Amino acid sequence: MAGLGRNDVDVAELYDPFSFEIIRQLEAFRFCAEGEAAGFVLDGHISPDATLPVTTDGGVLSFSHPGASAQMLQRVIRAAQQLRGTCATNQVSGAEVAFVSNGGAGALFSDVLLLGADHVVAVGKSRSVGGSRANADASSSTPANALSSVPSPPATSATAATSGSEVGEAVISDPQAWLAPQPQGIAPTMTNPVSAPLWEGAAAGELRYQFCEACEIPVMDPQPACPQCLVQSLAWRISEGLGEIESYSVVWRAPLPRLEVPYAPAIVRLDEGYSMLTNITGCQVGDLAVGKRVTVHFAEIDGATLPYFAPSEHTDQQR
Repeated sequence: MAGLGRNDVDVAELYDPFSFEIIRQLEAFRFCAEGEAAGFVLDGHISPDATLPVTTDGGVLSFSHPGASAQMLQRVIRAAQQLRGTCATNQVSGAEVAFVSNGGAGALFSDVLLLGADHVVAVGKSRSVGGSRANADASSSTPANALSSVPSPPATSATAATSGSEVGEAVISDPQAWLAPQPQGIAPTMTNPVSAPLWEGAAAGELRYQFCEACEIPVMDPQPACPQCLVQSLAWRISEGLGEIESYSVVWRAPLPRLEVPYAPAIVRLDEGYSMLTNITGCQVGDLAVGKRVTVHFAEIDGATLPYFAPSEHTDQQR
């Protein structure tokens, strides 16, 4: 749109709430090819006097990660100072074009600015996806605890879901309302080389996660490198699909008309030691509780298979 390429950018002020985000965004915004960002960083190419100076003020981690609006403004100010040659520290010599991002690992889209020395070159949104190829080494066996279908509501449950366009008249906080997967018609995933093994596993009835054998820690969401040691040879393992609810929320007023309510986004802590964002289904709203034991099951939506969790027979067992 602006007629500029990555080699025209003199400084990049990237959103960096976690150290691995710089690597992720360098590839997501095509400053580096897939799988090359970690080496680019380790070789010193993002320092103030190098190929592509990045987060020249130390980034949001050095400022206690202020709120969303404040930290975006912070990067815009820093970029403007670089372009005007007024930075007290880490001034990039001759900077004429600055790239600013706002969004990272959890964001489907990222707001981006391309700034010139005396004007805004471009404003837009970019899909915040990318990453390098991960080593997929998952076996083909199906977890014994994976449910083959979504649990059905009992005959006494309130089963009528309400679409977002009609939710103004919905009964709010009905403890007997049934939680079910969303209907067809929602594009749920954006596959890339990093996350592909996760979705391939889901289609086969497997909940897969990455594991760093160097650090001996599980990694979730899928990453191009270990967020702790930056090792890129992450192995894929198959989870038993058992865990407990760490946190949840029930949505009664849909943010989009095509979504049916209620639904219950939740963070589930898996027995393998990692947490993931998911949805709880196969039960009534009143059955939800922090600490409740749940089991993975899968539902297909428009050709993509998504992992959901439902209360399991292990619900009240102690570890």
